[in-house]
Amino acid sequence: MHRPPAFAPSTPLPGLSPQAATAVATSRLCAILRRPAIGARLVRRPRQQAGGWLAASAAGGSAEPPPTIPPSSSAATAATPLLSTLDGGVNSDAVPADGEAVASGGDGGDDVMAEARAALAAAAVVAVAGAAFPVVLAASEAVAGGPSVATLLATKYASHYTMLAGLAAFAVLHSGLAALRPRVTPVIGERAYRVGFALSSIAGAVATIGYFIAHRYDGAVLWRLQGVPGVHEAVWVATAVSFLLLYPATFNLAEVAAVARPGFRIYETGVMRITRHPQLWGQVLWCVAHGAWLGSSMVVVASAGLIAHHLLGAWHGDTRLRAAYGDEWDAYARRTSLVPFVALVDGRQRVGAAEWAREWAGWAYVGVAAFVWAAYAAHPAVLRLVGQLHW
Repeated sequence: MHRPPAFAPSTPLPGLSPQAATAVATSRLCAILRRPAIGARLVRRPRQQAGGWLAASAAGGSAEPPPTIPPSSSAATAATPLLSTLDGGVNSDAVPADGEAVASGGDGGDDVMAEARAALAAAAVVAVAGAAFPVVLAASEAVAGGPSVATLLATKYASHYTMLAGLAAFAVLHSGLAALRPRVTPVIGERAYRVGFALSSIAGAVATIGYFIAHRYDGAVLWRLQGVPGVHEAVWVATAVSFLLLYPATFNLAEVAAVARPGFRIYETGVMRITRHPQLWGQVLWCVAHGAWLGSSMVVVASAGLIAHHLLGAWHGDTRLRAAYGDEWDAYARRTSLVPFVALVDGRQRVGAAEWAREWAGWAYVGVAAFVWAAYAAHPAVLRLVGQLHW
């Protein structure tokens, strides 16, 4: 049986004439149409999950619920909406209950991909600058009476372009396999993909790092700081911190090794409060530290290639995650920042000292610190071994 809508009663309201009832119904209809939810995109606030991370199975055909993203701190579990009511930003005044719909008009007033596009543009600039740097050095030497630019590029600076080519190949391999993940995993499974990805990435990384070590002093000498007091200690500390960012202890090692069933997580604790791309800034810090220590044109060119790759990775990662998780990733991006400490400074991330200490006290960070000490102890032996290969 057809049921008439509530705003158009089939019988007059008690105590009202048909004309008055029609007027009341019309008024109700106009009030409904004036609500901001009409014509706006409704975004349902996901239920919070413990642990401060978004978790979703990466394997095809999983029966697990869709991923959700937690608030910026456990204290804000019941006080942080996913999106604001109209402009798409975080609104601390509007606090919907779990499952309550929040209206978000259109695409919102902010641009969550602005940082990603800036990273892509920066990657292009850094890559071009790195490729042009040997040409500038060769031209200056030729003007000063040295060999021709072509001769210098083919001899003194040839290894620089070999280094850039190796980095470019690794970037294509690494990011290309990541881009193929949604298409490959349904065919071969998540575990086989992880194994193949890890083996190919490790092989590419070992070859690239080995070539850099063997040719780290190639090209022009730009500065020499190795004898300056305190430089060695500063470089060591900066390198140690860079590894805490490069390997931010957000990985389940059993999943990385494909021992456990692989999953997907976006953390919003620890280092992720500082930046959602810690590996990018860990690589930048590593390049600055090693550039200061080595002082060669080779380290400048290699650093440009490495930083360009990680900037590209930041853009690529944000793009893929947004395509996969949509509004949930948008909310996560609004609560975090690509540039370090911005989200903490402007209040998007709020965390107490005790909670901050607990987040950094995990065993995974202890493991990374132990790895840094072991790598430092093995550093002289690795340099001698690579130096004997004559790449």
